[in-house]
Amino acid sequence: RFFSPKAVLSLKGLLDEAQFKFREEAVRSGLFVGCFTGIYKAVTYALSRNESVDCDDGAVVKRKWHSAVGGFLAGFSLLLMDKSWHRTLALYMATRAAQCWYNYNKENGLFHFWGSKWNHGDSLLFALSCGSIMYAYVMRPETLPPSYHKFIVRQGPIDGIILNAVENSCR
Repeated sequence: RFFSPKAVLSLKGLLDEAQFKFREEAVRSGLFVGCFTGIYKAVTYALSRNESVDCDDGAVVKRKWHSAVGGFLAGFSLLLMDKSWHRTLALYMATRAAQCWYNYNKENGLFHFWGSKWNHGDSLLFALSCGSIMYAYVMRPETLPPSYHKFIVRQGPIDGIILNAVENSCR
């Protein structure tokens, strides 16, 4: 079968599920994460090699604006994601920004919560929160708001037979 150059360069055609054994969302997500990370690392490395001052021990100092430029340019990898994922990705990034804000304030002693003095206490809190939500998702889906349940189903599609088997084995 002959492909025109336009068809070969078409992202929709390349990611068509008929061509792959993978889900289109998984391929797009992998491309996004790989491109974002690669572009960010390449740009910050290139800027640090050209603009930074070498230390006495030979290490290269990275200036703060290098990360801003790298993040800005890497942001164009969002074009690889389907527009329906932009809101989900924004919510994820907002959660990670809140986590960074929490960790920064904890390190600087600006506030104290239960368990915040423990090593990896924030990870424990995150795991407990996720565990309670996933318990509700599997065992008591009626307790979750319908929009949140739909969000979980969309993010990690698990066959209904498996969910029913887990629910029945735990009761």
